[in-house]
Amino acid sequence: MLENIRYSTLKRYTIIDIENVEIGSIEDLILDPDSLDATHLILGAGFFEELQEELGNKPNIDEIVDLDLTEIIADDTLRIKLKISDLELTDEHGVVQFPHILYTDLKRYEIYINDVVNDGELHDYFIDGNKPAFIFQFPEFQYKMSMLGYRQKLEFVFPIEKVKIDEKKIKLDITEEDLIAVVENTGMKMTGKSIIYV
Repeated sequence: MLENIRYSTLKRYTIIDIENVEIGSIEDLILDPDSLDATHLILGAGFFEELQEELGNKPNIDEIVDLDLTEIIADDTLRIKLKISDLELTDEHGVVQFPHILYTDLKRYEIYINDVVNDGELHDYFIDGNKPAFIFQFPEFQYKMSMLGYRQKLEFVFPIEKVKIDEKKIKLDITEEDLIAVVENTGMKMTGKSIIYV
C-alpha cells in the first residue's frame, strides 16, 4: 500500500509492471464513494494513443490498478505487482464499472464552507493508508490573510473525515473563523508555502 505521498507527485512517476515493462502514466485516481479513501489508479497510454481515443479512432480502454498492488521502488518509479495483461480494464468508453468517484471529477465540484459556496480549489490528495487527506487552497481567503501579514502560500490539509461529497458539492466541516484561528495559531508570517493541518 502507498503511504505518505501526494497524488500530484505520484502522477510524475514512471509506471512499470512486475516484469519491469513501462506501461504508461497515471490518468486518474479512484476514490471509494463512501469512505473517500483512494483505492485505484487509472492508467493511460502515451500521448498519441490517448489522442486517438479522444478523437474516437480507438476505443478508450484504460487499465485500472488496485493501490494495494503497487509499491514505490525508487524515487520516481511505481511498480505494479502484476503483468499489464492481468490488470482490470475500463469499458470501451473509459468508464469504471464499480461504484467510485474520480479525482478529476472532484476538481470540478463547488466547495462549501459552513454551507456557503467558496472560491476554494481542490489542490491535491494525500495518499496514506492511515491518514488520507484532501489538500485545498482558498484564493480569496489567502488574500484576506495576506492583508493581515500572512504572505505565504497556504495549503490546507483536511482529513477525509472533515470532507463530505454531496450532489457535486464538496462540503468542508469548518468555518472561515476556524480557518483564521488555525492560521493564526501557526504564528508564521513569512513568504513561501505553508501547509496547515485542519
